[in-house]
Amino acid sequence: MRTTLDIPSKTLAELKKALPARSQAEAVRLALAEFVRQHKRDRLRQLRGRLQIRDVGREMERAELADARRHR
Repeated sequence: MRTTLDIPSKTLAELKKALPARSQAEAVRLALAEFVRQHKRDRLRQLRGRLQIRDVGREMERAELADARRHR
């Protein structure tokens, strides 16, 4: 999707230096993606201590193996 943004030249130049981008558009895309990633990580950190998560990986693996044996 194309969008027109008014970004100060100095800010865009600093952004392009800070990121491994070939173009201004790529620099903006990378910066936005990084911002969203950090925002998601921060939201998860806010949930620390509020959720109880139980690792059921081994239980699922055993159930899948048992199911596979039954369907041989």
